[in-house]
Amino acid sequence: MNNTDGSTGRPLVPPFPAEYSLSPPSPNLPSHLLNNSLVLLPGNAVIPNTSLPTHLATELSVSRLNAIHKHIWLAGRTGNTHALHQQKMMGREICRTEQTDLHLVWLGHSIFIKPLPPFLLDHDFFAQHICLASSNLDCPLSESLFGAACGLLYSYAQLIRHESDFHIATSQHLLPADLTWQQWSLLSAHLRLSLSTPSIIINKRYNYGELRLSRLNLIMRLLAPSPYRSFVRGYYVNYREYGTFFSRKLGWLVLVFAYLSVILSAMQVGQVKGVKAFDYASWGFAVAVIVALCVTLGVIVAMFFGLFLWNTLGTLTEQSGSAREKRKRDLQEKEKGDNGYWEGKSGSGKLGAVEVRTEEKYKQLSPQQAEHGSAIEFYTGAAKPFKQLMGKLRAYFLILLES
Repeated sequence: MNNTDGSTGRPLVPPFPAEYSLSPPSPNLPSHLLNNSLVLLPGNAVIPNTSLPTHLATELSVSRLNAIHKHIWLAGRTGNTHALHQQKMMGREICRTEQTDLHLVWLGHSIFIKPLPPFLLDHDFFAQHICLASSNLDCPLSESLFGAACGLLYSYAQLIRHESDFHIATSQHLLPADLTWQQWSLLSAHLRLSLSTPSIIINKRYNYGELRLSRLNLIMRLLAPSPYRSFVRGYYVNYREYGTFFSRKLGWLVLVFAYLSVILSAMQVGQVKGVKAFDYASWGFAVAVIVALCVTLGVIVAMFFGLFLWNTLGTLTEQSGSAREKRKRDLQEKEKGDNGYWEGKSGSGKLGAVEVRTEEKYKQLSPQQAEHGSAIEFYTGAAKPFKQLMGKLRAYFLILLES
């Protein structure tokens, strides 16, 4: 596999030189194998060795935003990324998130920011596991692991421009603890220079800066492609109770009806003059307000029962699926147990191993204890085929009912 950019033919390289790497070079390319199954990432994160590509793809994925990219202009402007000290000036609270597609998404006085993974600051790791993995040309380079990694680094170069930004980032644990301002100043200056050139292609999500969560929810409910569309959940919901949902979504209705009540009171005062045209207008407006109130209450009740039924059915479906899978696993284990029982006579199978361990245990017992244990084992073994048969029939019957 050729580790090159398919559009330019240039080899893919990290967006910063090796001398700016924040981890010392290692012959094993900072993934130090602890044993045959575990790997240590830069930053002391331990994951299964076989899941490293999946871990990196999940850690940097912004696939949902790429899926709605043609509508993302509704949620934010290009290049709209404020430095951290400006976020504080606007009264925003920084909320750490490990979900990359929530990075730089804001709602009210809160903004989600993903802590910078330490492995992105390691030159050798970046070259070995990100540049090499992104040489697969099945997808555009901007949507590859390389584009997502460069985009996240570019966003941090915009967020941390001054020493005050750096201190805010370290106090919020957004950067590795051993990173100094001098190191970050050199690295970020090179990142802003290299990532602003056409030779480095960043993920198209990072062409836009901060995105409004309420607009993303609207896009995901109405405009997203079918695999990503979720009319109930939207893009991200940060409420877990019905009361929180209705207070946030329907709080504006209180203000509307307050204005309407003031208008109706004023109309009652105006009716003293006895002008028929005004009286008819007041009457029509009052009827319209009553109808609107009834319709609104009906919609609220329908929303409540709709959400309740949706959540209840989802929970029941999930539990039914889990129970079905458990019964299938139990049935498979029982079938294996049957094979093990009949094969156990020749010393093979699951039960054969049990008998070997039982014989070793009996050698350590007195003759009377061994004879008593052998009798118990005999009667238990004689009853086991009947129990397994009944259990198997019961499992088949439950699966038949489920289907």
